[in-house]
Amino acid sequence: HSTSDDSLAYRAKEEIAAWTAPHNNPLERLQSHLQQLGVWTEQWEVQLRQEKRAAVLAALTAAEAKPKPSIDELFT
Repeated sequence: HSTSDDSLAYRAKEEIAAWTAPHNNPLERLQSHLQQLGVWTEQWEVQLRQEKRAAVLAALTAAEAKPKPSIDELFT
């Protein structure tokens, strides 16, 4: 099978629901763990999101400023 397959063809609906439940999301579990340790705070998350958004927008702006390559280089 591939990731484009319909999972219901080989997995029960309940099994899919169990694995996609929020308590099984590794990122949410890590965040919860870091919150319990006092490392992850809402203020830190807001600041981190703002910094990373600014970095992505700066990278996008820099990439858009570059000249477009020649069509001859499309497959090289």
